[in-house]
Amino acid sequence: MNNTFTPKAPFTRGSIGAVLVACACVACGCIPFMPGRVDTRLENSSPPDSLQKDAALDRYLTGTVSEETGDLWKAAVYYQLAWLLDSTSATIPVSLADVYLKLGEVEAARIVLETGRRTCPENQDILERLVKIYLRANRLGDAAQALEDLAKVRELRGRELLQLGEIYTRTRCFDDALAVYGKFLTEHTPIAAVYMIIARIHIMRRDTASADTALRKVIEFDPHNQQALYFLGDFAVNRGDWRAAERYFREAVHYDSTEFRNWSNLLYVLAEQKKYEQTLPIIDLALDYFPDSPVLYELKGRSLQSLHRTDDALEAFDKSIEIDSTRTTPHMGKALLYHQIGKWDLSEAEYRQVLKLDPENALALNNYAYMLAERNVRLGEALDMAKKALEQSPDNSSYLDTCGWIYYRMGLHKKALGYIERALKSSPDNAELNAHLGSIYNALGKIKKARQAWRRAAELEPDNQEYRNLAR
Repeated sequence: MNNTFTPKAPFTRGSIGAVLVACACVACGCIPFMPGRVDTRLENSSPPDSLQKDAALDRYLTGTVSEETGDLWKAAVYYQLAWLLDSTSATIPVSLADVYLKLGEVEAARIVLETGRRTCPENQDILERLVKIYLRANRLGDAAQALEDLAKVRELRGRELLQLGEIYTRTRCFDDALAVYGKFLTEHTPIAAVYMIIARIHIMRRDTASADTALRKVIEFDPHNQQALYFLGDFAVNRGDWRAAERYFREAVHYDSTEFRNWSNLLYVLAEQKKYEQTLPIIDLALDYFPDSPVLYELKGRSLQSLHRTDDALEAFDKSIEIDSTRTTPHMGKALLYHQIGKWDLSEAEYRQVLKLDPENALALNNYAYMLAERNVRLGEALDMAKKALEQSPDNSSYLDTCGWIYYRMGLHKKALGYIERALKSSPDNAELNAHLGSIYNALGKIKKARQAWRRAAELEPDNQEYRNLAR
């Protein structure tokens, strides 16, 4: 039988594709190299007989010897010859693809395996290798299909289940991903990483209750997991469970005190609970790790301000500004502090500094405008600033209140009433808004409504003597 053939492309060493060679060349020891494409067709289209099978085996074994001795190009030639003689084999294309992978010819390996898959669609070795190649090329759909085909042949192994779950997750097939990860947890030893992935899927689906459950399982297997502690703390903040949030963030600080976010989260929840006395020693501990943090000095200033330690608070704000003079928030802290103690000129200077750094700063514009309204001075300038802030956030109740209060100071009471009523729609339980509403009703001669509004303000802030006096 004549097993020679004519190559369809020039022989070039290192080209991507399979090797087509002439048997005569092999016989004389002159080994040509890879052509541009795979071709398993024989010139004689009849199916291989027993002699061809024997010849295929002979060339395959020669290929294995060449591979073992490190002559990979020669091995590729003999594997290709074997495959030409036995195109129904699954072993030969797998070996040929493995050689191509060793040579770095990934595309050639893919072509070989896909060709072998058409002949042997249920071969495990072919499917396993295709999964790896598809994942390496980020061909997620093809990888998923190969894994699904493999699952029809045998049970997927743990690593393969995780691969399939990752593919479904990345392609946002969340139900399929959860089913795969659930199967993994049922059949294999549960691990924190899988529960973390499940939690992230639930987070992407905005199912915080399910995410919370999965994150608790993460902590069960990995108590130090920083991501899980962060998310659990964040969920607790969102539902207003400050004690739980504090517990999670304290654990995060304990397990990793070098992560700034852990400290800032803990300080935030302590401040929300008005635990200012507890906040100060924690800030000092954090400063041991981050001595040049302007944020920590600013937080220290705000805590000291809340404790009415004015001089210490100013010193902390000034230290924050000294470290980073481009930040606006410590200037805002100083402006509010000076406002509280009635040092209007100093407060105004800080607001002007903020607006110099950030001319569109809505909060500074609003607060500056409100301070002027409180003093009943430069109301036109105050109104311009308040409206500029309101343009950026039209439904902000605080900004609406400022505009309304400025109109009240101007004597435009009906206009003032419209702004305050709009503000109360989103913040009906704000004591200051209700007090302002009472003042506007009183100016409009609606005494009964004024007293009702003042009573409501006193109910919301029973310790406020001014509101109690108005409500009488």
